[in-house]
Amino acid sequence: MSHGTIDFKAIAVQEAKVDLSRLQPYLDQVASRGRTALLPTLHHAQSLYGWLPREVQEAISYALRIPQADIHGVIEFYTMFYAEPTAQRVIRVCEDPACSLHDGEAVIHAFEEKLGLVHGETTSDRSITFEHVPCLGMCELAPAALDGEKPVAQLTTADVTAVLEGSYPEPDLLVYGRPSLITERINKVDPLSLDDYKAQGGYEMLTQVVEQSPEKLIETVESF
Repeated sequence: MSHGTIDFKAIAVQEAKVDLSRLQPYLDQVASRGRTALLPTLHHAQSLYGWLPREVQEAISYALRIPQADIHGVIEFYTMFYAEPTAQRVIRVCEDPACSLHDGEAVIHAFEEKLGLVHGETTSDRSITFEHVPCLGMCELAPAALDGEKPVAQLTTADVTAVLEGSYPEPDLLVYGRPSLITERINKVDPLSLDDYKAQGGYEMLTQVVEQSPEKLIETVESF
């Protein structure tokens, strides 16, 4: 597979002007939310364009009334936002301790050897960008990676070909404890409606707590 560092700035000059009409309906939908909508808007924009061109950043700045410097700072802070073009497909392999302890470095080297790339490089046909990145939040499935938005987990060096071919299965979710205590209202409550939250039992526990004596409250907490 041919590879190398691409002069994306030179390519960008030749590319058509960014079509903001693809993003505008979403901006119209979230404009009233202001700064609180910044992260989901950046994610949505990047899903449309593959990266976050200057014109897109300017449109988001205008719609959400956020300084462009703030938007640039967010893009620079989060490693999965891109201010320059990437490939159509980005493969990210975790390099943090949990994955490294499960032979994650060998998996990284196997990808590099198979692709002929090192961190941050892109194939010459712009089909794949390869990165090794900080924690992906899948420590229990180490060593882990993301193939675009698809999680891949418990990798070995022998799995690299299957990942690149798209045939490697997605992992089963490992759920522990009582997740319903904190997630039971997901997709049931309008997160922007206090009345809806109360109708679904919101603040019921707080009402019970304020009616208890300090001693009873401590006893209740310690009983769990």
